[in-house]
Amino acid sequence: VAFIATAYIARNLGPKNYGELSYAISFVSIFSFLASFGIDQVLYRDLIKHPEKKDTFLGSAILIRIVTSLITTAICVMAAIALSPKDVSLYLIFIISLTFVCGSFGLFSYEFQAESKSKYPSIFSVAVVILLNLAKILVVYYDKGVIYLAAVILLEPILYSLMYMYLRITMYGSLSRLKVETITVITLIKDSYPLIFATGFFMIYARIDQVMIKNMMGAEYVGLYDAAVRMSEISYFIPNIIVASLFPAIINAKKISEALYYKRIKKLLLTLIGISTGIAIITMLLSEYLTLIIFGSQFLSAVPILQIYVWSNIGASL
Repeated sequence: VAFIATAYIARNLGPKNYGELSYAISFVSIFSFLASFGIDQVLYRDLIKHPEKKDTFLGSAILIRIVTSLITTAICVMAAIALSPKDVSLYLIFIISLTFVCGSFGLFSYEFQAESKSKYPSIFSVAVVILLNLAKILVVYYDKGVIYLAAVILLEPILYSLMYMYLRITMYGSLSRLKVETITVITLIKDSYPLIFATGFFMIYARIDQVMIKNMMGAEYVGLYDAAVRMSEISYFIPNIIVASLFPAIINAKKISEALYYKRIKKLLLTLIGISTGIAIITMLLSEYLTLIIFGSQFLSAVPILQIYVWSNIGASL
């Protein structure tokens, strides 16, 4: 659903305006590791290990997230003023950077995951995705421009936070039960800070290319590059499904013997390499047709980018 909406938006905005929006999203994303502070994985682990203390862990984690999000928003805005070109992308960055604070209550999702109660959050999430992407399509259809699109992007974490708070109250009781303990806050920060660097380096690697292209070549080239990246990433869900499906078999093999464990790991890796290579070859051969069908003739300059970028799927799947 999101990809179809993105293709529609890109076709109607054109490479330049679409590039402005992509650049702003990438610029803000680079700072996201500061807002998340690496807490997500640590919180998920602790909610599974100590379910009796979930109110304390959630309350402490949400407080940390609110504080780090406020600080990150300020840093992101100051960086944009200092480093970003003084054009519409600056306003887009201001709006999208507010998503850090608005998404703080999304941490409630880990409570549902830890207790294997993801059914209702998943149903609500599908509804939110469809609603927001319809909103994006309507913004473009009525020619409201990229500022309104940024406002819809800001609406996303707000809707998710409201959804999780509603489900949390419905299934677990009032939010007043949440607690904040100094020792828990310190423990969460201590356990999560190494993950900040891992997440930070990954986000910089994943997003710095579009920021560099805007500053060195202009917004139009960001739009072309992002279109190629989007088409390349369509197939990302395939290795995810394979790994998720075979994960229990690999865990069980570990319990039986080391030899069987490594045998299954080897088969999994060879399967991923084979599928990713096949997808890369097909995409490279059909790249021009795919670009015309999905993004239109104005994005044909993205074809050589796609032909190169699609080979990164092999490493991504592994």
